[in-house]
Amino acid sequence: NPDEITEVRYWRPVDIEKSLGLGLFTPNFEEEWAMYKRWCRRYPSRTGSPVALCAGDSFPDLIQTQDVLTNKEAIE
Repeated sequence: NPDEITEVRYWRPVDIEKSLGLGLFTPNFEEEWAMYKRWCRRYPSRTGSPVALCAGDSFPDLIQTQDVLTNKEAIE
């Protein structure tokens, strides 16, 4: 929908952080970005460890890698 999306490109996390609150992103995206960052702090993974994000009914739907599952079990 051209009324909603004016540009599609890859954004590095640092670029997203610099652009928050400037009106470039929808309020929904900024809220989901904050949720994603909280999730990353809660379930840290090794550098280079793949985590897959999938479309779904709730955010974030994640396919957890073994190191994330192991870390979660260690915390509990």
